[in-house]
Parts: sequence; structure tokens; C-alpha cells
Amino acid sequence: GDGQLCLGADYIPVLLDGIVLGGILPKDAPEIVAQLRYLKAASNNCGLHAQGSSTSSTDINTVTVLSKNKLLLDPTMEVAYIPRLPYDCAYPGVYLFTQAGRMIRPVLQLGTHYVEWIGPMEQAFMEIACLKTDIRRGETTHIELDPAIMLSQVASMTPFSDYNQSPRNMYQCQMGKQTMGTPAHALKHRTDNKLYRIQNVQAPVVQNQAQRDYSMDDYPQGCNAVVAVISYTGYDMEDAMIINKGAYERGFGH
Repeated sequence: GDGQLCLGADYIPVLLDGIVLGGILPKDAPEIVAQLRYLKAASNNCGLHAQGSSTSSTDINTVTVLSKNKLLLDPTMEVAYIPRLPYDCAYPGVYLFTQAGRMIRPVLQLGTHYVEWIGPMEQAFMEIACLKTDIRRGETTHIELDPAIMLSQVASMTPFSDYNQSPRNMYQCQMGKQTMGTPAHALKHRTDNKLYRIQNVQAPVVQNQAQRDYSMDDYPQGCNAVVAVISYTGYDMEDAMIINKGAYERGFGH
């Protein structure tokens, strides 16, 4: 009588941008979620986007009706299905998100070979294989577009990272973001009061595919160094190093 939606104990809620739309039976949820995933992936691969959709959380008009009576969804919509589990977990339900500014990434649907954009909440409850050998029949529904896609932009540019200890890769991610590098190409036209950039730059001798994909040769971050790992004075232990004075005076690292 007060206008509120009451769901029975047998149902799980369906929410769109935080608004409860209704409820479905847990046994029907996997099929409904699979259909939603198919429709949004088909929208993305057909190059179609939702018409009349709004960033307002109260607008649920995210569906486009096509002339062939096909319903296509917003290709960026997140479909997070949290099933009922025998142990304590997140609140079960089907959570749909369509607001702007969400973090999404692409994966490949195994059944349709469509590219689907997924969000951080739904991927925790999805079966996504990294390699083809990881696919488990009847369980795995998606596969990564590339095994290296699990890495961030900075991490993917570390050459031979699979030969390093994991902490060293994380250290490099932090140091890679702290390099002076080349922040812009239009430096003489900028009005910054203070902006640092490296003067003497070189392309890395060792590169990987990510550095070519991101065109890092156009934004170099440093210069190549010849390093000798020797026990010299005792002051070059751990992370310290001795730099050649002549190389420094000729612009090394500047």
C-alpha cells in the first residue's frame, strides 16, 4: 500500500543503477543473465548503441528497439550476477549499471565470439580463462583477448617481466610513473610555470609489443645505460650506484 516493492524469500532482486526493478527466481537467473550478456555484446559488435539512454539513475530507457524486433542493450552496461552461495558472500541479486564514468574492459565471449565489455563487480563472479588451455568445458564462458591484458599500461611495458620477482615488477611500475620522461610535444607553446622533461633521450634497446602499441618512441622516458655489477668500493651495495663523471657531464640522465 505504500508503493514499496516486496519480494518473497524465494526471489533475488534485480536493480538498475541502484533502483529495484523487481525480482527473479534463482533458477532463472543464469539464463536471463546470459541473454542480457548476449544482447549487449551483440550491440557492441553490430556497432549499435542505446538510443534515448540517459546518465540519470532514474532513466531506465536503455533499450533500443530495432526494425527487426530485436532488442539491443547498452554495450557498456555491467551485468553483475551474484548467486546465492552456501557461505557468507555479497548480497545475492542481479545488478545492472549504466552510468557514465565506470571502469570497463573487453573480454571475448566463447559461445558467440563477441567482444563484451565487463565491469569490476561482475568479473569477480565470472569464469574468464586467460589461455585456451585454461578453458573448462561447461564452466568457462569468456576468455581474455590477450594474456598480457591483465597487466596495466605501465606493467605491460616492462620487458621480460616474467623473469623478475613479483615485487621487482611492482617497484618498476612505481618508478616508471616517476620518470621525468617526455610529458608533451608542444612545450614551446605551453604556459606552464614549471615543467620538467628529459633532454637527452634514447629509444630502449630492448622493447616489447606494448611499447610499440603505445608509441612510446614518441614519448621517450630515459636513455640506455651500460651497467657493471661489481664489488668496487663498498658504497655501491644494494640500490646505490657509481655514475661515470664524464658521462654525467656529457648529459647522461639529463
